[in-house]
Amino acid sequence: MSDKTPTPDINLVSYRLKEIENTLDKHIEKLSGKIDLLLAELNKTTIVQSETRVKVQKLESEVANMLKTDESLKKDITELKVSVAEKLSWGASGGLVAAIIIKLLETGVG
Repeated sequence: MSDKTPTPDINLVSYRLKEIENTLDKHIEKLSGKIDLLLAELNKTTIVQSETRVKVQKLESEVANMLKTDESLKKDITELKVSVAEKLSWGASGGLVAAIIIKLLETGVG
């Protein structure tokens, strides 16, 4: 009996290596396809996020403008209330002065 291992058939080894290579190529192609799909989805998501970011910035700007307008309108309304109150007070004072003059005229004439 010989302790030597029989030498493998080089054709069989070559065949097996080609089969392994073919299997690896198929799996690499599948992985490559999946990576391409993932990259495409990532690009879509990135674009959507970018568009959303622009929309949010625009909305923030519009809200800031609306807040400024609101403050301006509140200031204008307050000024209008003060103006109306002043005019009403002058009107009331004027009415009081007119009533006093009329009373004086009535008492002086009468």
